[in-house]
Amino acid sequence: MEKRVTLTEPLIAEWVKYIQDVNNEQENVIKTGREFYIPFMAIPMVIVEKVFAIVESFALGPRTKYLSLYIFEKFVCNQFWEMYIEHEAHPGSHEYQRASDRISEMLMMRLMSSIQLASKMDSHLLGLSVSQVLSALDKLEPNHHFNRSTIIQSEMDVFKTINFKIPLVTPLDCIEVLLAALKLDRVPKVHNAALHILDITYLQHQQLFSQLRLASHGCLAISKEDKINFMAMESDMLFLGAAVIRCTMKIFRAKEAILNDVVRRLEALVKIDRNDIHNFGKMIFVMLDLDNINAT
Repeated sequence: MEKRVTLTEPLIAEWVKYIQDVNNEQENVIKTGREFYIPFMAIPMVIVEKVFAIVESFALGPRTKYLSLYIFEKFVCNQFWEMYIEHEAHPGSHEYQRASDRISEMLMMRLMSSIQLASKMDSHLLGLSVSQVLSALDKLEPNHHFNRSTIIQSEMDVFKTINFKIPLVTPLDCIEVLLAALKLDRVPKVHNAALHILDITYLQHQQLFSQLRLASHGCLAISKEDKINFMAMESDMLFLGAAVIRCTMKIFRAKEAILNDVVRRLEALVKIDRNDIHNFGKMIFVMLDLDNINAT
C-alpha cells in the first residue's frame, strides 16, 4: 500500500478479513507441521539490520523491507528442510556438512536475491538490477566474486524454493489497514511513528518476545503445545499491528479514555482480547528507547 490509497469501510473490512485468513493459514502450517517453519529463526537482528540498511541505501520503499524478510525467511526454512530430507539417513555425514557449508557461503547472495525479488514485487520501476545487486555484494562479501549469470540464477533459485509465492500483505500493510479503520491514517505523525515502532519490534524481536513468553507462561521452559501456540502468536500480524498502534497512541500521550476506545475498536477489528493488546502494547512501550523515537 505504498501509494497510500484511501480505503473505504467495505474495503477495510475485506482487507482485515484477508489478513485474518493469512494469519489462520500460517497458524495452521505451524500447528500441523506440514511445512518446516519456525518464526524469525532465519532473520535474527543482524539479518534485519542488513535488510533495512540495504533497502534504505537503494531508496526502496518501506514495504520492500518486510517482503524481503518474508522471502529470505521462507527460503532459508525451505532450503534447510530440503537439505534435511536429502541427508536424513546420515545427518552427521561429510556430505551433509559440505551441503551446509555451501548454503552458508551463499547466504548473502540469497539475501540479496530476496531483496531483489521483493523490490520487483513492490515496484517494477524500483526493482533492483543485476548491477545493483553486484555492487551490494561487493560490500557484503568483498572476498567473493559474483557474476551476472550467478545473480540471475540465484534469483530464480530463491523464487523456486519459496514455491513462487510472495505474500500480498506484510506487517506494514496490516498496520496501515488498521490505522485506516481507526481513521488515524489521516494523521501523518501517527502513521510515521507506528511504522518506525514496527521496525524496532523487528530489530528487537528476540528481547520483546522473550518478555512476552515469560509474561504469558511464567517461565521460558514451556510445553511443546505452548511452544507451538507461541510460534503462532509470533507470526500473528494483527496482534503485532494492534499492539504497535496502542503503543503509538501512548507515545503521543493519548488520554486514557481515548486509548481505551482505540483498543476497544482494535479488539473488534482483530478479534483479540483487549487486555492482550494492552499488555503487548505496554511491553513494546517499555522496550523502546524513547529518545530515539521521532514522534514530532
